[in-house]
Amino acid sequence: MVVNGQNYLDVFKLNYATTGQNKFDSSNASTSLNEMNGDLTIPFPVNNKFTILSGLSHEMTTASFNPDRKQ
Repeated sequence: MVVNGQNYLDVFKLNYATTGQNKFDSSNASTSLNEMNGDLTIPFPVNNKFTILSGLSHEMTTASFNPDRKQ
């Protein structure tokens, strides 16, 4: 069996996404959904064939689920 991996690594990734105003079905209020994600990957080479990957991930999602909250 032969296994080939990719020859690159995204060491740092960051993305941000937001939606427009989403309406509640129980009132006339609305809210937006915001999301931010980040990944840091640290490679630890063992030898010329093997590398151990470690790292950190961060995810943050914000929204208001109270339709009566004033924005």
